[in-house]
Amino acid sequence: MAYWGALIVSPPVWGAIADGIHNQKLAHTMCLVSAAFLFFSIQYVTSFPLMCVMVFIANFQTQPSFSLLDHASMAWLERVAGDYGKQRLYGAAGYGAGGYFASVVASSLARGGKTREGRVTQESKGHSSPARRARSVYDLVAVETISELPFFFHANKIIERFGTAKCILVSLVAYGIRMITYAFIPNPWLVLPIEVLHGLTYGLLLAAFTNYIYEAAPKGTEGTMIGVLFGVQRGIGGGLSTLGGGWVYEVLGGRTMWGIAGFIVFPLSLVASAGFAYLARSYTTQSPAVSKGSVTSDESSLLATSDDYGATVDVSAQC
Repeated sequence: MAYWGALIVSPPVWGAIADGIHNQKLAHTMCLVSAAFLFFSIQYVTSFPLMCVMVFIANFQTQPSFSLLDHASMAWLERVAGDYGKQRLYGAAGYGAGGYFASVVASSLARGGKTREGRVTQESKGHSSPARRARSVYDLVAVETISELPFFFHANKIIERFGTAKCILVSLVAYGIRMITYAFIPNPWLVLPIEVLHGLTYGLLLAAFTNYIYEAAPKGTEGTMIGVLFGVQRGIGGGLSTLGGGWVYEVLGGRTMWGIAGFIVFPLSLVASAGFAYLARSYTTQSPAVSKGSVTSDESSLLATSDDYGATVDVSAQC
């Protein structure tokens, strides 16, 4: 609960702080350094209540690092006419490589399947040994990461061509296909071909959300808005789905859980997507003229005089 609470609250709070001090890099660095110190200090805590407090504070400092990094990246890319997706794919590649090699190490350590007393575990004799389970994990990570790269690379062109709403709709349909497939698939290894859709459900969706929120937010509130997006998507959405899905999985089983997601949650998400498209089509935001106080120190070295800076931005054109 401490993790989800921090995930909901901290990104908007630190995003607002970054907007207030006009320095995303400083806020990002403060979060990373303090979080590393707090997590390192947990090992010396002997009281359980104090440990819970430390875990909450450490996560409160850790979770905003992702939204702050997106904010800083978008601010710089706006000045150099760069693409968010092409920069974000390096993070996906690093995550995939790290996850793959970590799973390989876990698989190597799991071989043999012995307990501390030296007894061979029952699972290691059968089909579902720890080594096999670790192997399936790093295969999944590899497929998912590879599928992300082309969608991140071409994300901006796809969004410009089809619009944000259509990209979100396609991503949700891909989610629905994945969830329904999970509910009926007979062999776990058959999941691998379906995981190719992860590029749509994560890569394209993340780029579409981030680009839209950054462009739709009034000047000077981008960090706060990206933090709100992160808190709602990863915090509220992730927390409710984890708690609810975990309960259904425990009581009714995995197939029922994925069936509910595919046949109930998925149609509801399409309704929500249609509502977003309707509202976004008629929404126009007026960006206020830039003042010296609203220009961040991160952007000042790249900020050039522009006649159209601060003009009306019609985000509905992208939908």
